Amino acid sequence: MILEGWQILPSLLQTLVTPENQDKLKVIFLYKSDVEHIVFGLKANTAKIDWVLRNAKEENTLSAIAKMISYFGGYTEKEAKQYNFRSVNTDVDFKEKIKESLELLSL
Repeated sequence: MILEGWQILPSLLQTLVTPENQDKLKVIFLYKSDVEHIVFGLKANTAKIDWVLRNAKEENTLSAIAKMISYFGGYTEKEAKQYNFRSVNTDVDFKEKIKESLELLSL
């Protein structure tokens, strides 16, 4: 199962990963940190139901959203390391990073 979203933090997930089930659960946290890449990605998104594209029209708003995503990415990366989970920065070559992550999950 792949879960996506900010609601699943490493500190919350670590309580579910026990010695008895750690071989059955494979966890990788994906994050972004580069504000410029995030802004570029927000602008390049073509989804018709994207809240950001519908509601954030000004450059400074996109920048603020990108900074928030970057901050959260740093937080996620730090917590993942703290709880011994893998984490992958997807700023560059997103599709390749996803492919690599899926390969890691299949090991």
